[in-house]
Amino acid sequence: MRIRLYEPPLLAKGGFFSFVYHALITCRGAVLTDAPRPLPPLTQPREHLGAWLEVDEKRVFIDMSDHVFLFDLDALRLCDLYFKTNLNRGSLRAVLAANRAEPLEAKIRPFFSFAGYLQEYLHPSLPRRLYETWKGRTEDICHIVGVYEHLRRDGEASVYRPDGPDITPNRAHYWARVHTREALQTVSLTGTCRLTSRCNPSLEDHTLIFPNLSQRAYRRAILRSKFPVINTLPHALLPWKATEALALGRPFIVDVPPLTEFPEPFQLRESEHYLSLLPPQPFDSPIEGRVLHRYTSDDFQAGAERIAAILRDPDQLARMNRAASAFRDTALNPETVAAYLCDTVEALS
Repeated sequence: MRIRLYEPPLLAKGGFFSFVYHALITCRGAVLTDAPRPLPPLTQPREHLGAWLEVDEKRVFIDMSDHVFLFDLDALRLCDLYFKTNLNRGSLRAVLAANRAEPLEAKIRPFFSFAGYLQEYLHPSLPRRLYETWKGRTEDICHIVGVYEHLRRDGEASVYRPDGPDITPNRAHYWARVHTREALQTVSLTGTCRLTSRCNPSLEDHTLIFPNLSQRAYRRAILRSKFPVINTLPHALLPWKATEALALGRPFIVDVPPLTEFPEPFQLRESEHYLSLLPPQPFDSPIEGRVLHRYTSDDFQAGAERIAAILRDPDQLARMNRAASAFRDTALNPETVAAYLCDTVEALS
């Protein structure tokens, strides 16, 4: 099997494709090429994260967009196989129908999102092993998530109040993170709860919103915890940081469960690999891909109390820890990634 990878810079550590490229090079002998990619990157309506490769002369496109509704339709028309991270079939079919391209669905397969620094999480240094031995799982949670604005400081009421303003994606993004933090604190869970400014110091009040943490400090906060907490509202998809938790052998908590499809080697199951704070809700519109349900403060509180009870159940904790470690050892393995890609392409023949 001959594999060519376009855009060698995508191999660089920290990028969305680094783990995938590394897997194909080390496990399947893929080679990098400086030849121009078959099509230029998509930039409208927004920048699109995509990579091209050739497997035995079949054109393969990997779509790493973190939007369920965003597809590179020109790439989809040209390629033989299109792998889509964050694949939601309802959103996919709405987009294809709007573009009169329904037959192209046959080319699409689900993919998975891998953290850019995943190799560092999977291969611990001696200091990190010592730190985990000394401090590992000594706290309940690690909730470190970024926000883009400070609506409470600006005088806005929460969209999760009955009399709150209209729910928009940016308001849901902000208030879900605020309510998650506060609900988890009310049930006396220990650990690091920190909303960060995404390097925008104007948001930082050092009461609710704080500066970003370094990668090392963030990793140590996860190691101290039993469960990292990841906010997914309003997108209801699983961000790449979930693989950072799993690479450290930690199950995780999301505010709402993902509405996206996982490939078989990377299947994640609720109550086994992760817990949900809130009950699932569908997208308000498949083609927009946002959950804009008006959850209540009681919903957040009930979820926090349920999670606190699980954290006091040693048997369930042990089961979930075993599942997270097994996922790390099998799914987050370069051979698994390479085999999924190459076997799927080979099945086209």
